[in-house]
Amino acid sequence: MNCSPAANWCWSTTKSMSAAAPFNSRRALPIRSTNCGPGNSVNVRLLLGEYTQALTVPAAVVQRSQSGPYAYVIGADGKAQLRPIEVLQIQDGKAVVAKGLQAGETVVLDGQYKITAGATVVANRAAAGTPAEAPAGKQ
Repeated sequence: MNCSPAANWCWSTTKSMSAAAPFNSRRALPIRSTNCGPGNSVNVRLLLGEYTQALTVPAAVVQRSQSGPYAYVIGADGKAQLRPIEVLQIQDGKAVVAKGLQAGETVVLDGQYKITAGATVVANRAAAGTPAEAPAGKQ
């Protein structure tokens, strides 16, 4: 991020977004601090929108290839299916999926490198969030 306290603006560029916004550090910070002044920068997180009734999966489910993002879905027959998906956003370890998955489907979270489309897969429910029993003697 490039900031110019004299001109009172900040400019930042990422792969997907450029932004320029005026700021006044004395107005933006209600508590006067000696730790932040001209020439310093701060990390800001903006809420740009919310998704309601969104389908989310752990970010590790989303795999990438030359043809785009995909996920492995376990069918009723126990076989893995490679399914192209459309991802809206990945943040804080969760991916918001717009197309390609339905609620209630079982997806592969770990070990995708061992799977090919049509391979028989045994689901490990403990990895999916169901608590597993602790081994005897360990607590």
